[in-house]
Amino acid sequence: MDNFLELKITNQGSVIPLKYHKDIFKKNFKVPGQKDARAGLGLYIAKKIVTSIKGQIGFKSSAKTRTIFWVKFP
Repeated sequence: MDNFLELKITNQGSVIPLKYHKDIFKKNFKVPGQKDARAGLGLYIAKKIVTSIKGQIGFKSSAKTRTIFWVKFP
């Protein structure tokens, strides 16, 4: 993707454990042990919208960086 707008969102909350990275954009997925009543749809819906316009979405999460989500719009 040569020309794009990139948006980064930094989460100051919990780090997403590596074993869940592959599942984070799946429908109804929630990291086990979280204490909220969310449905696990937000990241799934975001990915569907972004990819429908040929964009990209991803993240990196570690103790050093915390969690940073990024979206690239064409």
